[in-house]
Amino acid sequence: MMVLAAAAIAVLLMAMVLVYHFGEVIVLKIQLANAIDAGAQAAGASMATCLNMITLLNWARVIYRFSPAYPFISMVQIMLDWVAPTWATTVAIETAMVNGADLAVPLNFLGGAALPDLEVEEWKRWIFKLPIMEDVQQRTNHLPYGKRFFILGGIKQRPAASFLNPLRTKQDDGGMLFAISESAVHGSGLVKPDFHASLVKFHAGGIGMGVDWLKQKAGKLKKKDENSGNPGQTPAPMPVPAPGKKPGSDPKESPEKAPETRPIPLPLPDREVEEFPVWLPEAA
Repeated sequence: MMVLAAAAIAVLLMAMVLVYHFGEVIVLKIQLANAIDAGAQAAGASMATCLNMITLLNWARVIYRFSPAYPFISMVQIMLDWVAPTWATTVAIETAMVNGADLAVPLNFLGGAALPDLEVEEWKRWIFKLPIMEDVQQRTNHLPYGKRFFILGGIKQRPAASFLNPLRTKQDDGGMLFAISESAVHGSGLVKPDFHASLVKFHAGGIGMGVDWLKQKAGKLKKKDENSGNPGQTPAPMPVPAPGKKPGSDPKESPEKAPETRPIPLPLPDREVEEFPVWLPEAA
């Protein structure tokens, strides 16, 4: 009976440890998903803000058409169009990493565009020449949101289950958790500043494609780390001998004594060698 009771207690303790470990992994997975969602949403909100600013500046250009401030307003619109993709990418990465992601990577190329784009340009219709910027968003089956979307992927280190190492053939040094999210910008055009962003369904062949890409890149980095030596460990520094001491001269430092060597005598030339007196101090 005592043996059965001890075995039952051991199994119960092991089950509690496993539940705790897997619960911790699930919590980290949820934190990573929330961080990536927040980063993608922040990127979409940044692009929506830029589009709303361009819409308001369109009305300012019409009102101040013959004002000295007109060139400045036009220049601000062009700068917003240029800066928006970089600003959205920076905000997405910073927001995701602040909220708990170890690494955040833009993955817009999986959706058909290298970088997000506001898709606005100067009015080029010569029949009705207007001093405004127009909306040139092009939606297709492969680009349902045009280029006004942002895809963000994230990676987080999984804690190592060191207590399971005795039961495994390979030591568990942790793993990688992956998450991916996409946001898109919606609006009625550059007439009313009503652009807003929301999280949308991943349209680039399913979430699995983005996760597979992240796993492939993370696997290459881990393999490179393993080939470079001991991953996660720094090599021990070489011992430096004390000043004035030769390496291996102390028997405590070197258990194996180096073989004693003697100089080989060289033949002297056939000539008389003059001897000089040598002064030696007297022993006390």
